[in-house]
Amino acid sequence: QAFGRFVQNIPAPLGIGKITLDDGSQVSGFLCEPYALGNAREITALGGWRNYLSVKRNDK
Repeated sequence: QAFGRFVQNIPAPLGIGKITLDDGSQVSGFLCEPYALGNAREITALGGWRNYLSVKRNDK
């Protein structure tokens, strides 16, 4: 029941699904619908979301 309530409150375009990690194992995690990626910035090279936020703050 708790999982159902949690998932119900996840806003679009996010969802929960299986993600394959670099070692080939699969875990449940957040997914994003492809339509939301149209103007998205690639942040992989920054090492993660926190680093992206730090860079974004310093760009202002």
